[in-house]
Amino acid sequence: ESQNLPTTVWLRGKITAPSLSIVGGDDSDEISIPSIEVGTVTTVNTRAGSDVVRIGSNVQPTTSTAQGSNSGGVLNAIAARITVNTGTGDADQLVLDDSGDNLANVGAVANTSVTGLGMRNGGIEYSGVDLLVVGLGMAANELNVTSTQLGVRTTINGGPVADTFNVYNSLNQVNDVAGLLEFFAGANGSGNDTLLGIDSTSDFGD
Repeated sequence: ESQNLPTTVWLRGKITAPSLSIVGGDDSDEISIPSIEVGTVTTVNTRAGSDVVRIGSNVQPTTSTAQGSNSGGVLNAIAARITVNTGTGDADQLVLDDSGDNLANVGAVANTSVTGLGMRNGGIEYSGVDLLVVGLGMAANELNVTSTQLGVRTTINGGPVADTFNVYNSLNQVNDVAGLLEFFAGANGSGNDTLLGIDSTSDFGD
């Protein structure tokens, strides 16, 4: 750690245990998680400070010569539940990357969780986040957004082919979308993405 770098935790290799706990300090923390083994239920608590938690197989931490990144990877290696609590700091980020996945996936985003997208056994639960970013893969994906948190900016980055984004809850309403929700077509996107929001008996598309 230096005064110019965040406190960094980069999980590498294989950790097999019933549980794994990562606890940060009150400064800025950066947690990089490329994979979690089956059965290793993981908890991340970053406490105060402006923290970044990046999850994806190609994640790279910040070093003295390079800014941290999370692109071109997959989420398929997340095989146990991860619970992320970014604490009370400002500008806390949770960045999930599946942009390198060549398989079509279905995923779900809610105000406390992200599931599917190749993840197994519970996906990711989160709290305290100010910015949630989800990057979709190379094939045609379907992402269902049922709710978002007030004060949390949720950003969905689509892939290069036609993705489908559904925005409604189990009652066919958008009432549970409480925070900013934004969608972006992927680079070199085909322009054929579908956005479907349903609120009772009315709907809108594209």
